[in-house]
Amino acid sequence: MSNPVHPGASDITRDPYLSAKQICSLIGCSAATLYNHVKAGHLPKGERVGPKMIRWRQSVVQAYLSKFNRGGPDEQS
Repeated sequence: MSNPVHPGASDITRDPYLSAKQICSLIGCSAATLYNHVKAGHLPKGERVGPKMIRWRQSVVQAYLSKFNRGGPDEQS
């Protein structure tokens, strides 16, 4: 019988957390730009996973990138 020590551990492996630095590297922007997108409501606030640690679920970032690539939050005509 399986009795995992951390029941939510499988969720983390399927949808890992990304740091601001990882997201910035992925989309090619600065941390200031990333946080401006959060402040503007384009990207949800990250989840606090430690006293000084904010992370975003990979699925949330992928949804943001998908929206951004379709004409994104700051699309100009």
